[in-house]
Amino acid sequence: LEDNVRNFLQSRGKVNRQIMETLRNRSDRFFAYNNGISSIAAEVEFVRGSRDGRRIRAIKNWRIVNGGQTTASIHSAGESEGVDLGAVFVPAKIIVVRQDTGDDLIPSIARYANSQNKVEEADFSSNEPYYRELQRLSRTLWVKSPGDVQLSTRWYFERTRGQYEDERKAESAQRGGRARFDRQNPRIQKFTKPDIAK
Repeated sequence: LEDNVRNFLQSRGKVNRQIMETLRNRSDRFFAYNNGISSIAAEVEFVRGSRDGRRIRAIKNWRIVNGGQTTASIHSAGESEGVDLGAVFVPAKIIVVRQDTGDDLIPSIARYANSQNKVEEADFSSNEPYYRELQRLSRTLWVKSPGDVQLSTRWYFERTRGQYEDERKAESAQRGGRARFDRQNPRIQKFTKPDIAK
């Protein structure tokens, strides 16, 4: 783990607590729930496996560059808590790095493997039936515009983050589409899940 960017953060943080909870109670779903690890190696040696597949026989200079929390949580669950890890499978990516490119490539792999767009807590409820129905209604119900009684507009419910801009961009492919979209769905009438909570 010497190329990992952090030491084990214990089980105090939310993510590590959830990893431990899965290991204790739903270890059979660990593969489905966990992003796994990204690692590098100087060399990977294969042998022919069953059913004409290949199996890894040896890995030279194998190092985990992303997934230290996953690895340490599994170790802690097995060693400290005696959790049965027999059903735990971990997705793994192994990148073979030539020695002459390692100094430049390894820090970049660690940086990019550890960065992603932040997922807000509200994003996880986007597919619930209530929000799907609210989206359907927001696309079909028209209201009179306060500033122009001749114009009908919609209150646009953005069920998933970025949806408004994506749809607006898609409409711009048609002649006059973006202007029509903006008239029918004024930005001031766009609302989100946190807006509903407020």
